[in-house]
Amino acid sequence: MLEDCGGLIGATAVAHRFAVLVGEVEVFEAAEAGGVASRVGTTPAPPEAAPAAAAEERTTALMDIACKQETGLVRIWNEAEAAVQRTLIQQNATAFDGVLTERRRMLGEADAVLARPAPGP
Repeated sequence: MLEDCGGLIGATAVAHRFAVLVGEVEVFEAAEAGGVASRVGTTPAPPEAAPAAAAEERTTALMDIACKQETGLVRIWNEAEAAVQRTLIQQNATAFDGVLTERRRMLGEADAVLARPAPGP
């Protein structure tokens, strides 16, 4: 079970932050380089507010990373997602076999076309 990492952040917030972490890291790097940082879909902060906001967001992101490491969140999500995928693959094996057969047929046709000699001038 996920803990709240010392009351700093809840599991729901961790899940949300995990989904947007990569984009936020880019935001922090831009802010550190002196640019005005904002999240996609939000209004950019005024230049005087950007460094403080970026520092606050960076601190939150670093706490999120520490929380993920402490709780093993990424491993847990990976294992859960893999289990769901394995179940879906087993339940839909016939459909996947059909897709594979069709893919092989199409690739065979493409190979036959590519094996033909090029038309002359």
